[in-house]
Amino acid sequence: MSSESPGISSALDIFEINRILDCYLRTKIDQVNVADLGGWRLLMCVGIRNTDSIGVFKRTKRYPSDMEFEVSISIPVPSVEDAEYGLSEMGFFNGMDETKFHIIAPQYAAYQGLQEYVVGSGGRAIDKAFEMGFKCGGKVIGYVA
Repeated sequence: MSSESPGISSALDIFEINRILDCYLRTKIDQVNVADLGGWRLLMCVGIRNTDSIGVFKRTKRYPSDMEFEVSISIPVPSVEDAEYGLSEMGFFNGMDETKFHIIAPQYAAYQGLQEYVVGSGGRAIDKAFEMGFKCGGKVIGYVA
């Protein structure tokens, strides 16, 4: 997990979010055709940034020297207008491009606090990534029926 939002590290326990999302991913991975990765690893990279929607990048990044594919996920930071747990300082705005990202509407009202929102949104984005599938070395990786 990374952040492009100023002040977010003082509002969140990033290490705990990483741990929770890693546990969540481990519960889902048996439903994914990971054998098609052919020995390559899969990295889910979650970034918190000032944007308008949760986004799952449609293309993976490929790191041949590490035998790793990266799926990028963006989670928007809620402002104080979006949710009572939102932040007043947001950072540089960069809207989601629907041609490059699968878009998910944030559900700010469904969560009681910022930490819960980021964890829940991260889980939703991981599910969306596997529901839509993504190419890794010519194979589509996703949930199996």
